[in-house]
Amino acid sequence: MVGRSLQLAARHPAESFVYLVGDRPVVVCWGYEKEAADTLLVPNLPRVPEPTPPPAPASLVEHRRLLAAPAVLPVTAARIAAPAGIPWLRTLLAALPLLLLLLAGAWLLRSLLPDDPALTLATREGPPAPPAPAAGPDPLPAMKASLNSEENRAKALNIELAAIEAELKKRIAGCKPPEPPPAPPPAPKPPQVATAPPTPPPAPRPEPPRPPANDGKLRLPTAPTGDYSFMQGCWRTDPFRHETIQSQPGVSSYCFDSSGYGQLEWRRGRTACRTRAQARFEGPTLRLRDADTTCNDGSHWYADQLVCQRGADNVAQCSGNSRGALGPTSWQVNLHKIN
Repeated sequence: MVGRSLQLAARHPAESFVYLVGDRPVVVCWGYEKEAADTLLVPNLPRVPEPTPPPAPASLVEHRRLLAAPAVLPVTAARIAAPAGIPWLRTLLAALPLLLLLLAGAWLLRSLLPDDPALTLATREGPPAPPAPAAGPDPLPAMKASLNSEENRAKALNIELAAIEAELKKRIAGCKPPEPPPAPPPAPKPPQVATAPPTPPPAPRPEPPRPPANDGKLRLPTAPTGDYSFMQGCWRTDPFRHETIQSQPGVSSYCFDSSGYGQLEWRRGRTACRTRAQARFEGPTLRLRDADTTCNDGSHWYADQLVCQRGADNVAQCSGNSRGALGPTSWQVNLHKIN
């Protein structure tokens, strides 16, 4: 539609659309089709007079003269018949909004056009790789040492169990059943005549002394001795705190042979400390001593000792003391046989 309007604007209509307004020519229906322009004409507009044809020549000489002479038309008709110039400025101004609209639409639709693929790749080296973390300490030697210690302890416990079973069998074999009381002599028959006096009741037998209660507590001999067979086996203490800062109490286990030499194991949760131990009499007092060592969690075990005195029924009443990292500590425990 716009292109057709531009084509029609580039040419003037027919001469029938030229009128006079005063003494000036006016062209109407510029830019319209000829058929559509006829419907727009006003019937009362004054038209430009048609040019009058020249009179016919009277003779051949006159006719040749007229042909050789240039045709002279009225000034007004010549001006009206001459084609007018194309108004390019007005045409461009009229078409400028349409051109701006086309440019704006093309700019808005530019994102829908496919872009050419980017074939150039830029590479950049990353930061250097972080150094490998340092290898932690190898737990295998500590685990092997713990396994060896547990195997040695198992062997010691098996030996102790065998000794206890042998001692039990020996004691069972040495126990004899009590002899039954002698039967009372038969009562003499009373004579037929006189009645026999009533026989007195038999005197009550004295009860044998009761053995000490089998409560599993350590009992000391009546006098100090160099025979420590009464300590043979394993003994467990009551729970106690080896240091004042411990939130959970622990338990010490002693295992001795018949000569009073053995080892100590102290446990608190998963923490275990093992070291050698020794039992010796110093006068009427039995002392159990151990040595410094390192526990399985890396903490330090400070040597302690148990001082045991003879109490009621020869039960050993022991008091422990230790000089740890935060000062001296003391406690009261009993030793119980481990079955």
